[in-house]
Amino acid sequence: MTPKQTLTTGSLCLLTSLSLHGAGFQLQERSTVGLGRAFSGEAAIADDASVIASNPAGMILLDGTSVSAGLSYIRPGAKARGNNVAAGNATANSNDVGDEVVVPAFYISHRVNDDLAVGLGSFTTYGLSTDYDFGPAGASLPDTSTLESVNLQLSAAYRLNSKLTIGAGFNILYADGTINSSPAAPGAGRLATIEGDDFGYGYNVGLLYEHSERTRFGLHYRSKIDLKLEGETSTDAPLPTLSNLDTILSTTLPETIEFSAYHELNESWAIHGDIILTRWSRYNGLAPITSVGPVNNALAAEGDPVWKDVFRFSVGATHKYSDDLTLRAGIAFDRSPVSEESRNLRIPDQDRLWLSIGASYAISENYNFDIGYTRIFIEDADITPGPGQPFSGEVSGDVDILSVGISGSF
Repeated sequence: MTPKQTLTTGSLCLLTSLSLHGAGFQLQERSTVGLGRAFSGEAAIADDASVIASNPAGMILLDGTSVSAGLSYIRPGAKARGNNVAAGNATANSNDVGDEVVVPAFYISHRVNDDLAVGLGSFTTYGLSTDYDFGPAGASLPDTSTLESVNLQLSAAYRLNSKLTIGAGFNILYADGTINSSPAAPGAGRLATIEGDDFGYGYNVGLLYEHSERTRFGLHYRSKIDLKLEGETSTDAPLPTLSNLDTILSTTLPETIEFSAYHELNESWAIHGDIILTRWSRYNGLAPITSVGPVNNALAAEGDPVWKDVFRFSVGATHKYSDDLTLRAGIAFDRSPVSEESRNLRIPDQDRLWLSIGASYAISENYNFDIGYTRIFIEDADITPGPGQPFSGEVSGDVDILSVGISGSF
C-alpha cells in the first residue's frame, strides 16, 4: 500500500451518501425569502441582499446598504429497507438516515452610486450529513458521511445602460468531509475513516435585463470549483498499514447556469419562474481506493455511476397583501443526475418535487421578518445489488425545511 491515496473526479460523492435537499448533493437553501417561493425567479427578483448568491447584477436594484440573514432548519425523514446480500441476505434496515442540520446565510450590499453596487455574501451550495444504522447486518455497508462547505463571495454590479446591468463575483469555498464505513464483521470497530479539507476558488457572472418597470429577466453563471480534500485515513480494525495515511479526495463541484423571469401583473401580484442547469456530467465515475481487499469492499466506489446534466424548474407567485405583509408560494421539480442503473446505497438519489410557502412582515420602517417553509417529496430510490454493492432494497423519505430571517436596508 502506498502512503498516499488519491480518489479521482467524482469521489466527493462518497462523502454524500444521501442527498435529500437538492439534486446530487446540491443545497438550494441560500435565503429565507427565496425558500418561500421555491427559489423561482431568483436571478431577476432582487427583493433583498440575498440576490448576491443568485445574480450579483441584481444588487443594482437595492437602495442604500441592504442586509439579509437567515437560518434554514432541514429535517429529513429518510429510511432504508432491504437486505445485505453479502451477509447471507440478512435484513438491513435503517431509520432516520438523514441528520437534521441548520444552514446559515448572510449578505450585505451597498449602492455606491446610480451605476455601481458592491456586496459580500456567506452561504453554502453543497453539503450533507447522514448516518446509516444497519446494526450487525451492516457489515461493509456505508455508515456515516458528512460534507460541510462554506462559500464566501465578493461581488460587484455595474449598470451599462437603462436596461442592462452586469454583475460578477469571486468565490472562496471551504469544504470539509468525512466518511466512515461499517465493520467487516460485527464488533470489529469501524473499518476505516477517511477525512480531509480544502479551499477552492471560482467565479460567477450575471446579467439583469429590465424590459420595463414591471418585467425583468436574469441570467447567471456560477463556475465549477476544483477541490483536493487533503487529510488522512485511520481504522479501528486490525489493519495497521491503513492507519494515519495521508489521503487526497479530489473532485470538481459542477457549474450552474440559471435563467429567471419576473413580471408584476399589478400592484399586488407578481409571477416568476426559474430554470437551472447543473453540469453533473463532470462526474465520470468513482475510482476505487488502492488498498487491501476489506477496505476496497467498504470504501471503494460501487459500480461505475455515470451522472448526467439536469434541469431544475420552478414557478411561483408573490402577493403584496398589505403595506406590512407580503405572501409567497412556489413549486419546483428537481431532476436527479443519477440514472437508475448507476444508483447505489452511497448515492440513492431520485427526482423530487418542492412545495413552498413564505411571508415577510415589516417589523419596522426599514426591516422585515421573513419566514419560509418547504416540503420536498422524493420518489423512492430502488437499489439492486451489483459488484461492490451488496445492498438490495430501497431508500425512501421526504424533507421538511423551515427558514427564518431578517432583511432590510439603511
